[in-house]
Amino acid sequence: MKVAILTGGYPSSDNPSKSIFNKRAVDGIHKHAQVCVFHIRYWKPGRALLTKGKYDGIDTFILALPWIPVNIGWVNALNYRLWQILLQRLLKHDIGSFDVLHTIGMEFAPLGAHLNRKFGVKHVVQTIGSDLLIYLPKIESYFGLKKWVNNTACVICNSNFLEKVVKNRYPKMNSITLYRGTDLTKFKEQVKEEPIQLLFLGGFSNRKGSGFGSDLKGGESLKSIWAQVDERKLNVKLKIGGPNSTSDEQKSWRKGLKNPDAVELLGQLSPHDIPKLLSETHIVLIPSKSEGLPNVAVESLASGCLVIASKVGGIPEIVMENECGILLDPNDHVSWVESIVKCTENYSDFGQLTENGRTHVENHFDAEKYPLNLIETYNSI
Repeated sequence: MKVAILTGGYPSSDNPSKSIFNKRAVDGIHKHAQVCVFHIRYWKPGRALLTKGKYDGIDTFILALPWIPVNIGWVNALNYRLWQILLQRLLKHDIGSFDVLHTIGMEFAPLGAHLNRKFGVKHVVQTIGSDLLIYLPKIESYFGLKKWVNNTACVICNSNFLEKVVKNRYPKMNSITLYRGTDLTKFKEQVKEEPIQLLFLGGFSNRKGSGFGSDLKGGESLKSIWAQVDERKLNVKLKIGGPNSTSDEQKSWRKGLKNPDAVELLGQLSPHDIPKLLSETHIVLIPSKSEGLPNVAVESLASGCLVIASKVGGIPEIVMENECGILLDPNDHVSWVESIVKCTENYSDFGQLTENGRTHVENHFDAEKYPLNLIETYNSI
């Protein structure tokens, strides 16, 4: 079987840490089938429209496509139409040799569907979370781009929650939930030393169009919550990582705390840093406003961490309430403060939750099973 992966999220020589989860999926598929990545990037002077090569042993076509950066409906429609035409011309000699085109990210569904319409290659699209919940409805409004549903055989969902959304919006569309999982040999339970360490890895990216700005992952809310926790003078340490976590704004917030030494700003982390960081962490905080199914939740439970998370999206599928962790309303800051205080002061009382979490991940979120499930899905359409 020959599989083409169409995505805008994939590592490159200038950004090797980008979308590492897509890279892991491609590596897994490569063990069972021939695979090539069609990596969409924005065009800029000096970057060829099409560059064929390899990235870490995987055939990779880098497609540099021009985009007019104006947030106006008809301009965005023009951008997508241009991308469809360019992809058709750039890939016309190659796309026909593939058995399956797997598009990652619903924002690219109209592109994959267009290639199916022109060349007949079987097309599946995968939803991650915000692509379906936030961005796709806007894209579908652009001059009939909703027609992607007519040229897509199946939507692969990262959580049952996302599959329910797909079934509600597109009742006739085939869909399936496949958990990406995590590498259980990298994320292991470790003995954790005092003082209690808490971790937030969502960062402060300003997700335009999400309605939440830089609070999509709950970072802004966490600052308000932690300011109240800080008043309790607990012997704990909070580490904050992710995009913009070392910005001047975050440094200023930290400086204004009564106990600034209790907070460490980590900045953007490499995926290779995460297993060790989680092995040292007691409690992971996931105060997201919207989610599909966050990988950090799976990795945290696999690492034996106690997880306190928002009861939104697909999070309850991994952080089973009062069995594997604690779920809270993301807007109920009082409950977040009390839960953080309770868990830090009585951490040893939550050993059964962390033990259950590791078992739950082993049973349902083993990354070794994911590529085989994908191949089975490809064969079924």
